[in-house]
Amino acid sequence: MKRSLLIIYSIIFLVITLLSTDINSQNLVDGPESVAFDSLNNRYLVSSLRTNKIISIDKEGNQSVFKEGITAFGNCIRDGVFYVSGNASVKGLDVTTGELLMTVTIPGVTQFDGITIDNSGNLYALATRIGKVYKINLSTLNYWIFVDSGFGTAPQDLIYDKFKNRILVCLWHAASPIMAISLADSSLTTVAENTAGFADGITIDQEGSVYVGSYEREGEIYKYDNDFSSPGELIYIGVEEPAGLDYNIIDDVLAVPSFSGDRIEFINMPATYIFPNIQFDVSTGHAPLNVEFTDLSGSNPLTNNWEWDFNNDGIIDSYEQNPTWTFDEPGVYPVKVTLSSDSLSKVYTCEDSIYVFDGESAINFNETSSLVKVAPSEALDFTNEWTFEAWINPTSLHGKYILDKNSVNIYTNKRSSGINDNSLIIKLKREDGSILRFSTEDSSLTLNEWQQVAVAYSYDSQKMDIYINGIEQEFSIEKSSIFVSPIVDNVSDTLILGNNLTEIRGLKGSMDEVRFWNSFRTKEELDEFRYQYLSGSENNLSGYWNMNEGNGANMLDKSGNNNQGIINNAVYSLGIDYSLLVGIKELEDNVSQIPDEFALFQNYPNPFNPTTNIKYQIAKQGNVTLKVFDIIGNEITTLIDREHSPGLYEIKFDANKLTSGIYFYKISHEDYLITKKMLLIK
Repeated sequence: MKRSLLIIYSIIFLVITLLSTDINSQNLVDGPESVAFDSLNNRYLVSSLRTNKIISIDKEGNQSVFKEGITAFGNCIRDGVFYVSGNASVKGLDVTTGELLMTVTIPGVTQFDGITIDNSGNLYALATRIGKVYKINLSTLNYWIFVDSGFGTAPQDLIYDKFKNRILVCLWHAASPIMAISLADSSLTTVAENTAGFADGITIDQEGSVYVGSYEREGEIYKYDNDFSSPGELIYIGVEEPAGLDYNIIDDVLAVPSFSGDRIEFINMPATYIFPNIQFDVSTGHAPLNVEFTDLSGSNPLTNNWEWDFNNDGIIDSYEQNPTWTFDEPGVYPVKVTLSSDSLSKVYTCEDSIYVFDGESAINFNETSSLVKVAPSEALDFTNEWTFEAWINPTSLHGKYILDKNSVNIYTNKRSSGINDNSLIIKLKREDGSILRFSTEDSSLTLNEWQQVAVAYSYDSQKMDIYINGIEQEFSIEKSSIFVSPIVDNVSDTLILGNNLTEIRGLKGSMDEVRFWNSFRTKEELDEFRYQYLSGSENNLSGYWNMNEGNGANMLDKSGNNNQGIINNAVYSLGIDYSLLVGIKELEDNVSQIPDEFALFQNYPNPFNPTTNIKYQIAKQGNVTLKVFDIIGNEITTLIDREHSPGLYEIKFDANKLTSGIYFYKISHEDYLITKKMLLIK
């Protein structure tokens, strides 16, 4: 009997131990929006916004629930009272027991956020959605509007600055300022311009230094002196969505809530650190490219030595803090800098930070919101008869938009139900109210390769053709069904390149050589210019963007129709090089050795799978065509159709879409015609 009882007690003890371990190790913080240091009880009180709880965290990191049923966006502590703000109310709780001591509800407010208290017994609560600050007298609980307007976009948090008897406010938008409210007359001024932006928290220490959390980049914390006499000093990186922070003046610890990380970051201050923050005025452009570098790194002690290597050759190019460097040759350059203070040294490399082009660039849609907007124009009418061309190099095919003109959408597809995989999708809105959606052939698009897509449409002629790399595509529907009803007029709609109208389906990858014609282009017309740059004066050309600007926010229309594009959240990258793309190139000895006869050489390798090289030489200026035919004489593709100077040339032929067999390649130049045979074996 005793043995049985012993076993039962052991099991009970084990269960209790396991439960206790689980409770003690459990993270109770879910969406921390603000934190306040409770000096009376030597702990932190955290607003767990997603669970409407206040969580207590002691110095050892132990967590417990302080109060349930409290929605708190902001909080602060003074004289044993824990004040919280949320929704339309401001509440006061006993900081030790959690007992509710006071509530002030203000009609018309939907979300109070930041809250702070001055030295005269007044609370200040920020109604972020309507951009107002309310003042609450704690003796009478009377309230009134203290600041009615003037913040601009989304004021987010505030803190009382006793050193200048003012309220400091941070704002939630890009390059947001820090503003100050005078307690004497409630006037509003800007004390710091163009901070890191998207600030959700602001606090102050016992010396008057101001700390601001920014959502930018990897989540950053900046420190300002009380006069805001210099730019903010970066002191910490890596807080996921930093929210309403607070300073523990007893231990010199900065407590920063990580809203998406569900934790509090505790930063010991002051600390010895170097946090690199290297800025440059341009990161892309054509050679020679002048770049001005600025070191905004945060460090303690201060950085006093800089060693820059701009071209990754191991040689120190500059010892200046903010140098200027000229990149003379095209390429992608990682910039390395060694930052040193009296006690620390850190090597920092900006990987692939500078892109230098040789006259040819493209636009890289590297973010979900990346796009180019072209204002409505009668010249850009995707309604009755038109042709669209673009070169794309996608890194993803999951519903990424190439073009959106409201009633005409062109985008890529990956594993969409009922539609071919790795294909191009066309979506048309028609006058009868129907929406038509169809695709090209399965696996007609390829990842991480340049390929041209061309779509030609004519309602009057009842024709629509789609080509990928010059190969005509079969449709997933009958062509006749396309012309049941005309496309909805879209001449007054903005043209979006690289995204859709909602700006959430950004093309992942690069785009180059975009062309719009106000005519239906035949295969022969498309083949003529596929591997050539346009002059801009071609007949029926209404929009031509070769994207060779290299940097800046404007994409110029080379057609002369002034359809300029505005680039948002996209960057320039290396563009297509026709000579490399299709393999056509003038060999290096062209300048010194002019051939004395016309010749077509045997392709190599031969047999091949799936690519082969074709070399030929031209002795006299003139137009050259090079075509590929199957064994019964059907033309497969035109590889070349353009003017040539005398010289030796080479082109790569990709037969990835063809089946095994014998093919012929034929070259013509004025009075010369030569045909040779090649063998494809898969």
